[in-house]
Amino acid sequence: MKEHKMNLPDGSVINYLTVKDQLSGLYTIRKDGAELARGNYLNGKRVGNWYFFSYNKELALRYNYDSGKILFADEKLLAAAAVKVYTDTESVRDRASVPVPVFSIQQYYYLATAAATAEVPEKDLKYLDKENVVIVAHISSTAEVTYEVRYILKGGKQQTRTFQLDKGAFKIDWIPSTADGKTYDSDFFFLTRLSATQGNQEGHKRFSWY
Repeated sequence: MKEHKMNLPDGSVINYLTVKDQLSGLYTIRKDGAELARGNYLNGKRVGNWYFFSYNKELALRYNYDSGKILFADEKLLAAAAVKVYTDTESVRDRASVPVPVFSIQQYYYLATAAATAEVPEKDLKYLDKENVVIVAHISSTAEVTYEVRYILKGGKQQTRTFQLDKGAFKIDWIPSTADGKTYDSDFFFLTRLSATQGNQEGHKRFSWY
């Protein structure tokens, strides 16, 4: 069994174990001595209860991988996001559950903003409309996810850049949108600010998506 560490852009550190190059054992994310995530791997797969905490040390999410159920979620942390479910049936859209990252929403906002910033050209960072930057997670019905950042340059030109968030031992699982036992493709949006010195953990804000 080998011990490993991995640094994340928000200053937090992943501590994890591997056996024969597979994640196995305790997995934690800590920042300034506070725990942001805790769970266990077995032969490369997450098992049992996983706990995720906000930057102010409050429980944000508890998820059980054996049962595939959310046991606790701090719904107020989802208030800054908007969701689009891909279905032609309005009643299904009304009933469909919100796609949820199995992660601290607060830390997700920060890390996604940091990853998006790294993909935007420096010249665009200087001239983009800071009030119109949207980060989108596209979650498929099979829980596969891709990420993109959408922004508008001064003058009205729209730009879209894709970016990666999962890397090495770091991965965010998503629970897809569900209605009546069926899963649906969906998008999870939030507004943020991008700058060359991005580092504000509260840089997102509320918005409505139509």
